[in-house]
Amino acid sequence: MASLSLPDTWTRSLCLIVTSFLLLVSTPVGAQTTFPFPDRDQLTQEELQIQRYKLQRLRITRERDRWYIIRGINENIEDITLIKMVGRTQQLEAIEQGRMVGTSITIGGLALMVGGGLMLANVIKFDNSPLVGVGLIVTGGAMAVYGELSAGNIGDVYTHILDQREAEAYVKEYNEQLKKQLGLEHLQSLD
Repeated sequence: MASLSLPDTWTRSLCLIVTSFLLLVSTPVGAQTTFPFPDRDQLTQEELQIQRYKLQRLRITRERDRWYIIRGINENIEDITLIKMVGRTQQLEAIEQGRMVGTSITIGGLALMVGGGLMLANVIKFDNSPLVGVGLIVTGGAMAVYGELSAGNIGDVYTHILDQREAEAYVKEYNEQLKKQLGLEHLQSLD
């Protein structure tokens, strides 16, 4: 296998630079994509609204044993976002309250772990402080894990706050509101 000599390397580099420059110069500066509406001026107002609806509508897709909430073509929407989109403020407040309780339990557990560590290191001394320190570390660790589970911070990425039927009802409600907003409530075959 022959190695490249210095002039060959320089020649190839120069060719690469010239080719890159020519590609850059030949690309139109003001080029605009026409996706998703190539002939926008030829569409009627209703056809434009239908296209807007298709880009904003929600649907539930299933993949093996999981389900997802999708907006438009492929934007994944979380349960919390769906709840906000349909305006369920009481349900949001209950979820946030549960998360705050879980976070509080986690912080308390971490504080117990710190106290246990200080006892184990003999910074805080009293009779049997190493054993109490180990007990506080274990108890605090368990509390921290429980708090994170309660707050929803640990677990399967694909777990849902809503059950599938509830999510489907919210998706249907959102899509109906979107149709009304866009003036398409008379069209039933859009979904």
